[in-house]
Amino acid sequence: FEEAKSMLFRECNSYDRLPTLIDLCSSMNPHQWLSVLGKIWGTCDNITDYKEDLLDTPPFAELTNNPLVWRNHMMTANERAALAKLPPRVTIYRGCYEHNKDGLSWTINRRVAASFPFLHRYRSRGTPLLIKATIPRDQILALNNNREEDEVIALRPEIQGISHLTRP
Repeated sequence: FEEAKSMLFRECNSYDRLPTLIDLCSSMNPHQWLSVLGKIWGTCDNITDYKEDLLDTPPFAELTNNPLVWRNHMMTANERAALAKLPPRVTIYRGCYEHNKDGLSWTINRRVAASFPFLHRYRSRGTPLLIKATIPRDQILALNNNREEDEVIALRPEIQGISHLTRP
């Protein structure tokens, strides 16, 4: 477990980390695999590119089918406590473009979401979008705050609205 985590940070960049972990799935137990995924999530810059691969990976598939049983493995004690304090229905936001609007990474912080399309490594062609959605707290796959972005990992939230963003 520690060896896999160390290797992912030592030998992989932010674009290689996630596919490498997906490849390691069969050599780790599901709890350990989800724990490592939780640790590296915020350091992966291409999660949307690997969404389908993640959904086909057994531990992640289990997480999406039963978040209440599996999500604790992806979170620290502080993240679990923060998630428990959220209301039963959570408003979340995603800053993105048309091509990646179906991603898994959201935030409860509107300002953070609105900044993402303007960050150099996430810039793309097209109109920057801000998506507002809601999701029941019990369907949140995990809360990740290792970059202090109040990130919510969510699959299929209920879209409330999409607006165009302009450069701040």
